[in-house]
Amino acid sequence: MIFTVPMKMLYAAILAKDVKAVSNELLKHGVLDAVSVRELPGLGVKLATEQQNSELDSIKELRKRVEGFLQLAPNRYERPDP
Repeated sequence: MIFTVPMKMLYAAILAKDVKAVSNELLKHGVLDAVSVRELPGLGVKLATEQQNSELDSIKELRKRVEGFLQLAPNRYERPDP
């Protein structure tokens, strides 16, 4: 293929419901030469798991901080069992 202007490869992640509209709009503006649409199976599940792991890590870190703070405070109250 011979192009008259330098081009760049673009990768985009688009919601499944918007793929056709986005592709048509880019083609209409002449900024898209060819369209290759591929599914990314299981990606949504992986992202949800990563988010849950991140939230769990945040909770663990917060618990460590609170426990450290309680160790510095005078021992007026009994610590509950975890």
